[in-house]
Amino acid sequence: MVTLTLIYGKKQLKKFALKKGEALTVGRKNTNNVTIDNVAVSGSHAEILYLDKGLLVTDLNSKNGTFVNKKKINAHWLQNHDRISICKHTLIVSNLHVQNSAHPDNASDSTIIGSGLYNDETMILDTNAQKSLVEQNRTKTRIRLNKKKKSLGVLIYLSGGKGRLELTNRIIKIGKSDACDIPVKGFFVGKTMATIVKRPDGYYFSYYQGFTKPKINNRPITGSVKLKAHDKIKVGPSVLEFYFK
Repeated sequence: MVTLTLIYGKKQLKKFALKKGEALTVGRKNTNNVTIDNVAVSGSHAEILYLDKGLLVTDLNSKNGTFVNKKKINAHWLQNHDRISICKHTLIVSNLHVQNSAHPDNASDSTIIGSGLYNDETMILDTNAQKSLVEQNRTKTRIRLNKKKKSLGVLIYLSGGKGRLELTNRIIKIGKSDACDIPVKGFFVGKTMATIVKRPDGYYFSYYQGFTKPKINNRPITGSVKLKAHDKIKVGPSVLEFYFK
């Protein structure tokens, strides 16, 4: 079981245990698993998924970025002792055991950081002012699990299959692997072609692998997209419609 230790400065705040198939969300909104009450942190800032391939951290289009070992990332496969930094807070990875400890598909890129307003919005920090502004806005870190019931997402086959699937699991895997929740056959379909992840603010469809890109409402998907009621998802020869129960 993976352990994520949240620290602020030199102070240890909380430890989280994460099993395979589970996800941990981090952000300023109190609907996150880890709530950081700081104006520099986005409402939904980052997400950590424990998949079969390993532990994946994804930045959720935050204003001030997510960093792994001081490098800004969009999505990054984690290793033991990696440090995920969100402003002045850090999550340290331990007890991670995966077959492939290194992932060549890891990449980091830069994001333009400008200036902005904040009330209910996230304060956008420039690189010169970031340290002093975050220090000025030190607040208590509130951590709690989200237990609020949400509407349940459902998929129904329109073609390439029969029946319906209630999205009761946190992570739904789609592909031709026998381990996938939604099996889809086809030469160009990846073993795990895509996932649907339940986050605090809804369900997100993410492309992972495969020669043919999945489509939502006839638009090819290469990243992560929040699903809306009646979205039509095409994966290989199968077409499914998403709606809320």
